[in-house]
Amino acid sequence: MSKPIEPGCLVMVTHHKYFGFSATALRRYSEGDIFRTGYKFSSDSWELSASPEGGKLPLCPERFLMRIDGDDHVTTEEREDEEVSA
Repeated sequence: MSKPIEPGCLVMVTHHKYFGFSATALRRYSEGDIFRTGYKFSSDSWELSASPEGGKLPLCPERFLMRIDGDDHVTTEEREDEEVSA
C-alpha cells in the first residue's frame, strides 16, 4: 500500500486528460469545504503547486492523484514519532 498524500509530497495525476503531470500537494480540501473563490468541493481534493497546461486553478480530486515521492510505508507522523522517542 502506498503512503497517503500529505502536504509537501510529490504527486502524479492519473486522470486520462492530464496523466503523468506531477506537482507538489499543498493543501487538502474535504468534501463540502469552500475554496477561496466560493467553489464548494464535491469530493476530497488537493491544491497543487502548479496546474497542467496553464489551467485556471491547480485543484485535483484526490481519487486522480498518486503519491510518487517514495513508498517506504512510513508516514511523516510515524517518522516524527520515531525521531522523538530516539
